[in-house]
Amino acid sequence: MAETFDATISKPDAKVMTFKGADAVSTLEKMRVDSGAKIAHGLWLRVPGGTYMLGVVTDKEHETEALKSKDRFFNSLTFE
Repeated sequence: MAETFDATISKPDAKVMTFKGADAVSTLEKMRVDSGAKIAHGLWLRVPGGTYMLGVVTDKEHETEALKSKDRFFNSLTFE
């Protein structure tokens, strides 16, 4: 996962941010699977000791509903 983080955050159009003091990058991926179109919103972050990825994957038609709780889910992460 560390290599994916490095490759993603170094792209010119990367959505780079600081998340709870950690370097982070936001991703959006559209996929097609047997059951239909899916949307994946990801938050990749690097903290001392590791690289983490939080994600929300939903059917395309439920994206608006899923996005209502995405930030609450991402912000539920705490570092000790």
